[in-house]
Amino acid sequence: MEIVNVIGAGLAGSEAALQLAKRGIKVNLYEMRPKKATGAHKTDKFAEFVCSNSLGASDCSNASGLLKKEMELLGGELIKIAWGCSVPAGNALAIDRELFPQTVTDKIENNPLINVIKEEVTEIPEGYVILASGPLTSESLANSIK
Repeated sequence: MEIVNVIGAGLAGSEAALQLAKRGIKVNLYEMRPKKATGAHKTDKFAEFVCSNSLGASDCSNASGLLKKEMELLGGELIKIAWGCSVPAGNALAIDRELFPQTVTDKIENNPLINVIKEEVTEIPEGYVILASGPLTSESLANSIK
């Protein structure tokens, strides 16, 4: 199998890279930080929460809690990490803002099937690509997507 290029190491890109690697697929994970800042991120860590540290309700009687349970049942890597990095938040799942991204970053950087490339992607590369740059996509890549 060829290498899959994952653009963006936020929540979606980090999960995608870990899921591919879990299945024996090699990954090039591109993250533009710290070389290019977003204005919202404070660190160079992967899966950094830039707003609230809450993932919403944890009770399965509502949609948010049910989604988390489904992620667990389907083998989601980040939801396992989130529970391990949780902080008291009533009936919600909230994470420690420093521990969660550090744990995700460590897990990715220590995976031999994931090659981390810290540079901005300005054009969609050839081959298999998961574009997970999210709302903080750089202007260059956004123009390429257009």
